[in-house]
Amino acid sequence: MRAFVICFTIDWPYTLRDVSEVWVPELTRYQPGVPYVLVATKSDLRAEPRRESEKPLVTPAEAIQLGKQIGAYQVLECSARDFESVQRVFAAAIRAAESPPPPSPPGAERKCIIS
Repeated sequence: MRAFVICFTIDWPYTLRDVSEVWVPELTRYQPGVPYVLVATKSDLRAEPRRESEKPLVTPAEAIQLGKQIGAYQVLECSARDFESVQRVFAAAIRAAESPPPPSPPGAERKCIIS
């Protein structure tokens, strides 16, 4: 039973891009079939005023869209500063780890992994 939590921060949009360009390919290469939860961190910044010079925050819609594209088990936001939804992240990771593996595509070779 395994699951990964892939995090990005809402105030650095490039970290969202890295999810699909770096982390998901890495996980699917070395841990295929292991589910992952996509987590936006620093959600407390949504309540703070932004300066015009600052980059816009990653929106929940952008995170959800990416979550669908990469096949994330769930997409969540949390704030460690406010301790908002941190427990939900761990609960989602546990549920993902306990979820049945996705079915193999027809004709795919089945492998047994013992760890």
